Amino acid sequence: MAAVKAVKEPEADPKAGKARAQSGVRFPYFDLEKSVEVAKVMHEQGGGRCDLAQLATLLGYSGVGNGAFRVRVSAAKMFGVIEDADGEGLRVSARGQAIVAPISDAAAMRARVDAFMGVDLFKKVYDQFHGTSLPEEVGLRNLLQTRYRVVQDRIAPTIRIMLDSAEQAGLFKAAGNRTRMVLPLGTTAATTPPPATPPPAAHEPPPRGGNGGGGGGGGGDLDIDPAILGLLKRLPPGGTPMSSKTRKSLIEAFTATVNFIYPDADAAEA
Repeated sequence: MAAVKAVKEPEADPKAGKARAQSGVRFPYFDLEKSVEVAKVMHEQGGGRCDLAQLATLLGYSGVGNGAFRVRVSAAKMFGVIEDADGEGLRVSARGQAIVAPISDAAAMRARVDAFMGVDLFKKVYDQFHGTSLPEEVGLRNLLQTRYRVVQDRIAPTIRIMLDSAEQAGLFKAAGNRTRMVLPLGTTAATTPPPATPPPAAHEPPPRGGNGGGGGGGGGDLDIDPAILGLLKRLPPGGTPMSSKTRKSLIEAFTATVNFIYPDADAAEA
C-alpha cells in the first residue's frame, strides 16, 4: 500500500477580508485649479452641459471608467463648480459659471473663495487657524491624521492640494506667503450661490414660502434653471431699500445668467 503523503493546509491570506482604511472626512484628490478646468472645458466646448462620456473625451481621458477621471469629476463636484443635471449628465454650477464666465474679477475671486470653503476639511482648517499662522508641515500632518483621521498615505498629497487650492483662491495673497490664510479684500465666505439643491422626490411636497423676494417658494413645479433660482433667492423682500450699485450688479448678473443658459435664437438660425 502506498504511503499517504501529508498535505499542508493552505494558510489564510493576511490581506483577505481586510477592509481598506478610510478617512474620516472627504477631501478632493485634485486642487481647485484642476477642478475649475473641468468647468471651463464644459463651458467653452460643451455649452455648459455634457454627459460623463463626453466630458471624459473633452478632458482627454480614456473613458468614464478611468480612475483619474472619476476622482477629478468628484473633486470638481466637491468644490461646487459642476453639479449633476437632474439625471441628465453634468452642468456647470452657478459657482462655476461665476469663475469661468465672470461678471467681474471680484465676483470670480469671491466664487473661488466659496469653492475652497465648500470643501469641509479645508473650511475646518481655515476656521481653526484664521488670523494666525498655519503650523509647520509636521503639525499639519499630525492635525490631519489625529483630528480629521485622514489615512496615512493621503496626508502629504492632501496638504499639498489644500495649500495649492488656498493659493488659487487668493487666500495667501494678503500675507504674501503660504503661512497664513486671509480672505482677499472685498470678499467674505459664502458669497456666491452653492451648488443647486436637488429637487424633492416625487412623493414629497415642494417647500413652501419664506424665501423673501423670490416669489413664494423656490420654483414649485416650474422648470426654472437652478442658476436663475439662485439669483432670485438672493433678492431681498419687496420694498427693501437697495443701492444703485447693488441693483446694477443684480441686473448684470441676471442678464449674464440668461445669456449663458439660453442661446441666441438669431445666431442659431444663421
